[in-house]
Amino acid sequence: MFFLFKGEGWAQNEIDISNSILFNSPDGFDLTNCPAYIDSSKQLNTKQIETKEFKTLDFTNALNAPFAFGKQNVWFQLVLHNQGKDSIQAIVLSNRCDILSLYIPENDHFTEMSAGFGIPNREYSSKSVPFGFNLNIEPGATKIYYLKIENYFRLMQNIRVAIYSQTQYQNYNSRQSESRMPFLIFQSCFLACMLFMFLYTILQFSSNYYRGYVFYALFILANFFIFFRLLEFNANLRIITYWFPQFFYCFENLLTALALIFYLKFVEYFLETNLHQSYLQKFITISVYFLIGLIALDLVIIVISPYSYQNIPLFAIEKFINYGILLAALIQLFFNKNILSRYIIIGTIALLSGVIIASYLAVSQTMIRSAFMIPSNFAETGVILEILFFSVGLGHKSRVIEREKNRAQEQLITQLQENQKLQIQMNEQLEVQVNKRTDEVLRINKHFEEQRIQQIQSDFQKKIIETEMAALRAQMNPHFIFNCLNSINLFILKSEPDIASDYLTKFSRLIRLVLDNSRTQQVTLSNEITAIKLYIEMEALRFANKFGYEIIVNDNINIEETEIPPMILQPYVENAIWHGLMQYNGEGKINLSFSRKGNILTAIIDDNGIGRDLAQRMKSKTAIEHKSHGMKVTAERIEMINRIYDTHATVEIIDKLGDTGIAFGTTVKIEIPIKEQH
Repeated sequence: MFFLFKGEGWAQNEIDISNSILFNSPDGFDLTNCPAYIDSSKQLNTKQIETKEFKTLDFTNALNAPFAFGKQNVWFQLVLHNQGKDSIQAIVLSNRCDILSLYIPENDHFTEMSAGFGIPNREYSSKSVPFGFNLNIEPGATKIYYLKIENYFRLMQNIRVAIYSQTQYQNYNSRQSESRMPFLIFQSCFLACMLFMFLYTILQFSSNYYRGYVFYALFILANFFIFFRLLEFNANLRIITYWFPQFFYCFENLLTALALIFYLKFVEYFLETNLHQSYLQKFITISVYFLIGLIALDLVIIVISPYSYQNIPLFAIEKFINYGILLAALIQLFFNKNILSRYIIIGTIALLSGVIIASYLAVSQTMIRSAFMIPSNFAETGVILEILFFSVGLGHKSRVIEREKNRAQEQLITQLQENQKLQIQMNEQLEVQVNKRTDEVLRINKHFEEQRIQQIQSDFQKKIIETEMAALRAQMNPHFIFNCLNSINLFILKSEPDIASDYLTKFSRLIRLVLDNSRTQQVTLSNEITAIKLYIEMEALRFANKFGYEIIVNDNINIEETEIPPMILQPYVENAIWHGLMQYNGEGKINLSFSRKGNILTAIIDDNGIGRDLAQRMKSKTAIEHKSHGMKVTAERIEMINRIYDTHATVEIIDKLGDTGIAFGTTVKIEIPIKEQH
């Protein structure tokens, strides 16, 4: 709002004034009816305002005016003429506002003076007059003044501008102080109670270290500052706003969000929601983080644009959100089965009731005729009742904790007594058990000694068997060499050097494999198959490719990692060639297949020769001797493998018979326990 006092061009607005006139008006000389202008842009300066049309406005019902919520600035213009013979030492005063600016034209510029609630004390033009200015008008002089009154978030009361003498101003301040005294007494008692509860709660925490007391104390402290800020507002005090008045305008939002955070954390610890009520705990956690974000937003607003009317809707929305979160928490508490939640519910209802009544009185613009019936008092009453019920709830919880502690101590004493009795019994039993244990230890030592001896004997027996197997392999190697050398000699005698050379190459590879395999207990299936293929190909060359062969390995077998005893299959392949295929007149064939089930490898050697029965009748001495030598050695090796590795390798020989009972081949099925390399 702006006072404009101007002489030239505004003679019709000139006001005659003197010391006698001032002293004859006990409430000051009213200037509210002077011409005024409403600045809806809130951006006009003194040069621009001179071009505007001023007219008399009615400010007797300012709460219904469009500038009631600080949307617009009000400018006044006035020309004051001192018609007396003495200088006038007066004070121009407005009722409470955020910023009051007085502009005095001097030559081609304006001298500005500042006052008001939103101005830091260090910037006051008149230190003794927070909402006005000291004026000095010489006798017969006419002075022009421009006065601007502006607000930000304040609900404007009836606007009144008056001029007072020094004595009248002192009387005015005295009357204002007396009228505010009941309110100050009530507010002071209320804040004293809050401070006492805060200190008492801290002392309670120091005695039992229950963390719920910490958040309860912080909740009380946040409310203390909220209503301390209201005390500043309603009593025209300047404590928080002394140096940084810009914090005043969103201070309530900041403190309300903080109080709500401490309220939610108090509920969390008071009802132990983190242990029993996951849904309510999630709501509390999300709400706390959200409120922290709102606080950060308010701090940013304070720094960027502390005095902006555009912040009003945002602060209003934040206030609505804060109480919405409080109401949502109350609704969830109604469904809480914990008996302690009743104290939180009743206290929260008391708080919301006080806030709702206070908001209604403020928004409905109800006239308050008693200093005790102002809206903030209802909110304070709600807070006092809330804190009272919370304190009773904490007392109840303390009694519950104390009862549980006493019950736990009684149970502990009972348990200690039972433990003493049990200890006596256990000592008696222990003495008996020690004697038994001594005898048992002696028996166990004797048993371990016997086991150790048996283990030594078992290891020694295993080494003997392994030595016998090495000897058997040594017997098999000369047997292969003898047959192969005879075959090479035969090809040379027949003057077939190419075949002899090919045969000799295969023979050398086979000898190397046989020698390598004879040095180890296990060989890979890949090496064993290679040795068998070389052997079959050598025998096929020897008998002019009279027979063919096929080797099939199932996909579930890794021939590079599967290990079997060496030279376990070759004697059966050799027997199939010598006994089954050599006497067969048709095209012979040997099929060798490998399959696996678990850790058992099954090898099947199948031929379409003459069968064992016919071979026996043909009395082939070579075959008989060959069978008795190779098959006997292999059978002994399988028996030793079973003894060394505690396995059950088996060999099954099956004669294939036709419908007429005549054999058309032999099948040898060998099952060998296997292991894989790692």
